Amino acid sequence: MFRLNAVSQRRPSRSLSMFVILLATRLERSGEHARRMLKLTLTILPQKYAVCRLDPNGPIPYWALLGDDFISLTRTHVELSVACVQENVPADVKASRGWRCAKVEGAFDLSLPGVHVSLAIPLAQAGISILSIATYETDHLLIREEDLERSIKVLEEAGHHFASAENA
Repeated sequence: MFRLNAVSQRRPSRSLSMFVILLATRLERSGEHARRMLKLTLTILPQKYAVCRLDPNGPIPYWALLGDDFISLTRTHVELSVACVQENVPADVKASRGWRCAKVEGAFDLSLPGVHVSLAIPLAQAGISILSIATYETDHLLIREEDLERSIKVLEEAGHHFASAENA
């Protein structure tokens, strides 16, 4: 999975940021940028989200499953990572709070290339970190709340549309 930022408060690594910017520069120079980048419609979900790090062998907590717009659970041998509505997360849980969620509208075939990169490149060029989570049908971007307004502007300038940017 390609992520521009770890779940913590850290910014993306310099080498990863430079790689994304270099890739974008090469696409632009080749003239392929405008033709290949998808123009997508996004919706900003109304809730604030938290990304939590839990014991990899522990149960999925009931509070993680509350809400109906967006919940993501990922278990590895190192952690159980939960992205869920912030207000449901108990205060004593290790979590990065203050995320907003931009949902890409529409269902996409899993073989469709360019969905993530068409969003990630303009944001990386603007120095905005995101956490991207893909589902079977679409993508979601978790964006720090303090970066949301600027992210909307950057993505609109890149040709994307927000169906409900007024809810941001």
